[in-house]
Amino acid sequence: METRLKGLVDKKGNTILHIAVIDNLEDLFESCLGHHGLIDERNYAGKTALHLASEYGRIWMVERLIHGGANIELTCYTGDPYGDSCKFGTPLHHACGMGHGKVVRLLLSAGADARGDYGGGCPMDWARESGQTAVIDMLSSCLRPM
Repeated sequence: METRLKGLVDKKGNTILHIAVIDNLEDLFESCLGHHGLIDERNYAGKTALHLASEYGRIWMVERLIHGGANIELTCYTGDPYGDSCKFGTPLHHACGMGHGKVVRLLLSAGADARGDYGGGCPMDWARESGQTAVIDMLSSCLRPM
């Protein structure tokens, strides 16, 4: 069954788990979590379900994906992959850029790298670019030297 589910994708490369996250379909999401091979599956932009859940601010999905073994440091690209506007980011980058403070806090507590720059700036840069002042303040306090 898992092999058949992995092969099902839409025109953007989204698996059934990606679609459950995008459309906030709780029952489908929970069913898909039983198929561990889907958790870190990437769409054509390189996004996993965790990237999307972080981007959409679906904290309960982020929590379930982390507990299900999702890799919190996988990068994907945004923008034109062949142009100057392409940048790479982790789920933390996406949560910071969208201003989802609770998701940011959860990812940081799970060990996400707040300093990571994978060719598009660190999470703080993404928060600054989109004017997410609450996230900037949160990151500033956690990045302060002890």
